[in-house]
Amino acid sequence: MGKNLIEHLTTVQQELRNKRIKEFNKSKICRFKASERLVRYASLSNWVFTILSLSLIVITLMNFFKVVPLRDEPFFNFFQLVLSITILVVFQIIVSSDYSVKALRFHQCGMEISAEMRKLENICIEDTPNNKREDKIKRSINEYTSILKRYDNHKYVDYLVFALQEEDEKSGIKEFLLRWGLEII
Repeated sequence: MGKNLIEHLTTVQQELRNKRIKEFNKSKICRFKASERLVRYASLSNWVFTILSLSLIVITLMNFFKVVPLRDEPFFNFFQLVLSITILVVFQIIVSSDYSVKALRFHQCGMEISAEMRKLENICIEDTPNNKREDKIKRSINEYTSILKRYDNHKYVDYLVFALQEEDEKSGIKEFLLRWGLEII
């Protein structure tokens, strides 16, 4: 009876460890997804700013070289003013959003979680007494919690992308979305 209880406890402990490793992995992947999303936002923001700026330059040149008939000149002047204000506002939003910096921070968080996850995996397979192993696992979990506290949390959409990719491995959701032109991943 005692041997079965020990085997049961060992199985429960292994299940808990596996659950923790999955939790670490999920957090890590969500942070990487957040980083990827913010890198895309930074790139898209730069493109929008560039296109708006080029539009303003083209309109100014058209006005300067009198490509536009004189009767439309007041409209072009007004449009130029509106475009200039739009560019200033968009630029201010881009600068204040710090997408690149936030992306880097999420990536750093993912890397730290990944390192801690490898430590936890090594703790689980090393040959040490259970009480020492449990202490190491608790320290690893505390370090994981500390990492999460040092960084911002990801958005729910990053978790959804992770969940879709996890589900995709089983059911082919991504292929379905691609077929309908709905690539979000």
